[in-house]
Formats: sequence, C-alpha cells, structure tokens
Amino acid sequence: MKQISASFISSFRSSLGFAIPSRAKLFSALEAIGIGTAGGLVALWANLPGGLITGAMVATGIAAIAGRSLAVPAIVTQAVLVVLGISLGSVVSRQLIQHVGAYPITIFLLALATFCSTFGSSLYLQRVQWLGPHLGVPGR
Repeated sequence: MKQISASFISSFRSSLGFAIPSRAKLFSALEAIGIGTAGGLVALWANLPGGLITGAMVATGIAAIAGRSLAVPAIVTQAVLVVLGISLGSVVSRQLIQHVGAYPITIFLLALATFCSTFGSSLYLQRVQWLGPHLGVPGR
C-alpha cells in the first residue's frame, strides 16, 4: 500500500510540475524573498507611496544588477499572482463601476499603457533578447 501511495504522489507531483528544488534554488528564492522584504519594509518605513511593492522591486533589482542570482519558483509566482488577482477583484463594487464613466480618458490611457508595455516588452524579449514566447526558452 505504501508503494502505491508513493507512486501516486510522485506521479501527481510530476503531472503538476512539482519538483523538490535544489539547495541552490531554495537559497536563491529565500534570498530574493529576504531582500525584497527588507526593501519593502524600508520603503514602508520611509512612507513612500506603494512602499511595500516599490521597495521590494527596487531592492531585488539592485541586488540582481549587483550580480546576485535571484529567482522565485514558478509555483510561488503563480500563487502570488492569484492572490493579487483576488485582492484586486475584491475591491470592485457597484459604486466603483458607476464612477468609471467619470474618467474615460484616464481609463483609456491606462488600458493603452498596459497593452503597450505588455506587448512591447514581449516583442523586445523575443526579437532583441531572442527568448521564445515562453520566456526563458531560447527562440533561436
């Protein structure tokens, strides 16, 4: 019975893309989380707008430029994106929808900027950095 359970769990993990990360990948992820947390807390302490996210991005960006190999496992990234989506979706209300019409130019410009930055960065990564559509898979 233990053999069947272990086999089932192993096949289930592999079908979902789960794998036990190497020690180096684990330390890289923990380092990224630590640096990001420290940067976010410093920016929050300094009362910067959007301090937590801005500080975390700036701190990890500086560490990466300085040569640190930082990475967060894809499953963690996906989980955080789901939580962000839930967080953003939970603030939608009838009152918000009613006021959207008061700012049509701003909303149009925000949508246009989102579209341009998403597809522009994708085009850059594929054409200039030679990354495939799955980013990280060499396209050439």
